[in-house]
Amino acid sequence: MHGATRQDETTESEGLTQWAMGMVLSAVGACLLFILKLVGILLLIILVLAALLLLCPFCADVCWQKDTLTVKAGALGITFPVFQYPRPEPPAQPEEPKGLYRQAESKKFRAWRAERKRKKAEKKGRAARKT
Repeated sequence: MHGATRQDETTESEGLTQWAMGMVLSAVGACLLFILKLVGILLLIILVLAALLLLCPFCADVCWQKDTLTVKAGALGITFPVFQYPRPEPPAQPEEPKGLYRQAESKKFRAWRAERKRKKAEKKGRAARKT
């Protein structure tokens, strides 16, 4: 029987060694998987940025004319200004309509609009007094 216990001890120590080796290998495998995930995510981000960089010439037009930097965006030759430096000054006031008929019509419209606003204000005032 004494011989059987010595054999049990060797199998037990081998089992313990295999268990420890398995733990080490699983830890190394987990670390490698984590690093592989990070590398994959970084490669995906780089791929998306590269695709955007390749599409930029089709989407943007940069122009420097008369001391003004203009960036336009669009496709197929139809572009719209997105950014201008220095920013252009807004127009002071809208121009008055030209011609006798248009000026008279414009004055009539302004008078009609002012009358409409006055009537609405009176109506609101009456409604407020009733409550």
